[in-house]
Amino acid sequence: MAKYKKDNYNDKINNSKILLLLKNQKNTELLSRFLDANYETYKDLNEKIDYDLILIDSYNYQTKFKKIEDCKKAQYPIFLPVILLHKKDDIIDYTSKNINIADEYILTPIKKDVLKSRIRRLLKTRILTKEAYYLEDKFDKVFNNINDSVLIYKVDLQKKIFKNFTEVNNKVLKKLGYDREKILEISINDLISEQDKSFFNKYFFNKLKKDQEVTLETKMIKENGQLLSVQVYSKIIDINGENFVLTIINDNI
Repeated sequence: MAKYKKDNYNDKINNSKILLLLKNQKNTELLSRFLDANYETYKDLNEKIDYDLILIDSYNYQTKFKKIEDCKKAQYPIFLPVILLHKKDDIIDYTSKNINIADEYILTPIKKDVLKSRIRRLLKTRILTKEAYYLEDKFDKVFNNINDSVLIYKVDLQKKIFKNFTEVNNKVLKKLGYDREKILEISINDLISEQDKSFFNKYFFNKLKKDQEVTLETKMIKENGQLLSVQVYSKIIDINGENFVLTIINDNI
């Protein structure tokens, strides 16, 4: 399994698009021939191309800073790595905002194998950010198109406190009439009618703490002030090592 994963990443890294912005054209040609066996190399910046990595010298780093910054912004949140190759006597202001666009600083001369290793490491990081982005995008599409009304939030079981929603799907917004920005500023406790709130809170926390899940019936307040009779099913789930509560509301009761 480990070998499969390694080969899979190697396949994804190969043929990556690398932009070489070096003032010394001889160095550009040498580096291009060195990298061409595994990558597609470019010598001129074309803003229509989604590069996978940019390798730049101090001169171009200063003169083309804004364009490189725009390239990174255009691909955000996918990581576009920038490697700055610089000589020992190059003047680099590490206190300036320019530090924010270079992801690695390499003092030249550098051994070719070391440079290739660093390039592959940064390209792998780029692939990981791509995978995370597309996974999150798939999650959002699934989450917002399921038939159930789903809310996700954290609670403090000891202090019996509801935290604000971290995520709600489109079905919730349609059913309760809130816009996303407004509902993410409140908690499920704010949606429970005043008449039901005391019982809801007590039963919810006691049952959730004991069994990790709870089902009860209550009335929720819609954005227009009307009450909606619902059945609420809640369960503790683990997301990246943290405990969240997933709640599904059903008004077909």
